[in-house]
Amino acid sequence: GVSFIGATGTVKTLTIKNNSASYGGGVYVQETDSSVTFTGMNINDNTATNSGGGFYIDTGSVTLNSDVNVHQNKAGYGAGVFVEGGTVNLKNKIYKNEATYYGGGMHMTGGTVDVAGAYFCSSSSNTTLPTGKSQAIGAGGNYYQLHVL
Repeated sequence: GVSFIGATGTVKTLTIKNNSASYGGGVYVQETDSSVTFTGMNINDNTATNSGGGFYIDTGSVTLNSDVNVHQNKAGYGAGVFVEGGTVNLKNKIYKNEATYYGGGMHMTGGTVDVAGAYFCSSSSNTTLPTGKSQAIGAGGNYYQLHVL
């Protein structure tokens, strides 16, 4: 995949496919001074053995524009997008991703995420929530947020 550590800029018209890593099989973004915008891209068929099959966002500022497709990625947590920190603006399509545990489409443990304009569809998680939790949310087939207030 691709790592952005302390990087700024726009990434255009690119396919990131068939990569694997422990974190961020397709794309890994780190450092508070990172500011990356993605446009015209396909992020698909990537695998993370731990988190973030398509994207792992540790810190920094990340925007995924409406013409970015994140699909058919696999990970333990956050198969499409895993957000640990930073500021993330999702305007894109996140679909058909598969998490072993939580957050097929997206798993968030920190940071700030704006999902206005994002499209989540047909992602899955293989874990069910404990009895008494909302089964409408499931284990985050499309979206899972840890520490919800």
